[in-house]
Amino acid sequence: MSVSARRLQTWISSPRFDWAWVIGPHFYAVILALALYPMVKDADVMPVWVWFVLVLCIDVAHVYSTLFRVYLDKNESQRFPTILWLIPFTVWFLGVLLYSVSPLSFWRFLAYLAVFHFIRQQYGFFRIYAGQELFSFSWQRYINQYAIYFVTVIPVLIWHASGPKDFNWFISHDFIYFQSSTLVFILNTILVIAIAAYICTEIQRTKRAGFINWPKNGIYLGTLLIWYLGIVQFNNDIIFTLTNVVAHGIPYLALIWVYKRHNKTSYQLAVFRRPNIVIFILCLVGLAYIEEFLWAVLVWKEHLSVFFLNRNQVFETSVQWLTYLVPLLAVPQGTHYVLDAFIWKIHNSKTNQWTRIINRSDLERVNF
Repeated sequence: MSVSARRLQTWISSPRFDWAWVIGPHFYAVILALALYPMVKDADVMPVWVWFVLVLCIDVAHVYSTLFRVYLDKNESQRFPTILWLIPFTVWFLGVLLYSVSPLSFWRFLAYLAVFHFIRQQYGFFRIYAGQELFSFSWQRYINQYAIYFVTVIPVLIWHASGPKDFNWFISHDFIYFQSSTLVFILNTILVIAIAAYICTEIQRTKRAGFINWPKNGIYLGTLLIWYLGIVQFNNDIIFTLTNVVAHGIPYLALIWVYKRHNKTSYQLAVFRRPNIVIFILCLVGLAYIEEFLWAVLVWKEHLSVFFLNRNQVFETSVQWLTYLVPLLAVPQGTHYVLDAFIWKIHNSKTNQWTRIINRSDLERVNF
């Protein structure tokens, strides 16, 4: 890559860091999925240790990084003092209303909100790495800019049109299914066309710019593999959880770490000094452990061995109490989804160092 090309290339932190912790997890998950599938394809139940690593230590833990990004940051919390505390209450209140209608309504709404959140994160990373790209025609720019939606939305639509699978987002039938082999064929065809269109526009962009945008194409390819293999190709709960969680949670934690270390206007917690990354992770895992303990004892009655409990040590919660309790336990997750819709938007603030970190990215269009 030439010197001028290197200056145009956008990185969140550095090539080594980004490939290891932002782009790399997509391919780590794919390699693990391909290697493990022959061994787990007939497994009916996810092993407890797999659940502990993937769900508790990555998926649930990354949700609590929002605390460090916003609530435990003096400057950030002072920017939106009312709304930051109003959001958790609103999430709980709306959750109670939905759960009062039916538990399925609550979980279905949360599932679709989660899907939107996961897709937008992929789009956000894709747009960061795209930077300021130039195309000969506007239609080429639109195809390239929104290419990530095709490789995320279409697999989810295929999931809907294929009927229930051996895995769910949260609970059984939280998606609205309608079986149609014709629609599945059409969606696969559209996906192939969309991939071909992206390749063509990317070739044109590469010729015009004079360099290959490796991180952007890495995110694109990684997202395609994760979402298609995890949702469409393999019908397995372990594989779905592995691909879904690793490619989402680890890059998000990396993003939080880089942001907190480099945003000099932020209130710097001691935990974000370089040697303390283990403390940062342990804090998140500890909070996730407490939350999952409450879910296990009060709601699901599952994975009790992780919390050194047996069936006789859990509470039998009444249906009436669950109406208030389940939405309350889901508040961290729902708040994480809502806050992420706007906390990463930068409006060219002279005091916010995030624009310096990722250099030349069009952050006005970035949204996690």
